[in-house]
Amino acid sequence: MGLEIIEAPQDAAIPDEAWREKWDLSVPQARFVRLVWGGNTATGSYMIAYGWPETQDAKRLQSAASSASKLLRTDKVKQALSELQEREASVVGMTRDVKRGVLSAIAMGEIEGTKPGDRIRAIALDNLMTGDNRPIMVQGDLTFRAVLDSLPDKILPGDYDLDVTPPEE
Repeated sequence: MGLEIIEAPQDAAIPDEAWREKWDLSVPQARFVRLVWGGNTATGSYMIAYGWPETQDAKRLQSAASSASKLLRTDKVKQALSELQEREASVVGMTRDVKRGVLSAIAMGEIEGTKPGDRIRAIALDNLMTGDNRPIMVQGDLTFRAVLDSLPDKILPGDYDLDVTPPEE
């Protein structure tokens, strides 16, 4: 039984100009809602929607996070996100969380007859949905000393799962 991906119609649940006007959102607010609804972080969505350059500056990121948090608390943004989630569920038949739950079950082998390739594809698709496939940007120097300093002073039983027995087939 292979993993079958069913795509929603191209126009399904996608906000258009009338939708933006319905909730009286500015163009940047509508972009923000669409990016958050699409699975991006609120901070990243805010920076993209409002045209901020990519940065690793902690103060700029904190400012964007604060602004995004305020924007998420506004009534019209909350209502727009809620309506999009309802429309998505009615068109596709399930919410993003349910889809991720199905992918998780496939990836963990909880569905009978799941092949290794299906599990790998489920993980890859979940990574695309969550953005976990994006490269991680690190700024600064990483030294061996810093790695050692980051380790706990004491490892207690149960801290790490060291079961190396091969899975039964």
